Amino acid sequence: MEAQERRDLRRYRTKERALLAVGPEKEDVFHLLDINEKGAGFRYMGRESRTSRMRQVDLYFQDALWLRNVKVSLVQDNLMLNGMIPFRRCGLRFEDLSEEQTAKLESFVKKISAEELA
Repeated sequence: MEAQERRDLRRYRTKERALLAVGPEKEDVFHLLDINEKGAGFRYMGRESRTSRMRQVDLYFQDALWLRNVKVSLVQDNLMLNGMIPFRRCGLRFEDLSEEQTAKLESFVKKISAEELA
């Protein structure tokens, strides 16, 4: 996704308890930071990258599964140093969504959006 294209899309800060789950058993769960219909941003603690196996994710809000097995591609995975606790800021692009997934994703974005980001 081109940098200009990313800027042209509205991004929304997510409400608390908006989650992204990864792994065969969805054992890795991350807090979503922002989202739009094209992708999502999240973060996790640690210096080491844990995103190499992210091909599909599940999206949750308040413990309810909204979308299952959404295909994604990694756009960024950057180490951020914030005081003494290192964390990584990541961005995913949603890929090859079915019509049903697209409709559910649009509802999900509306449901979990706290505010538009500049």
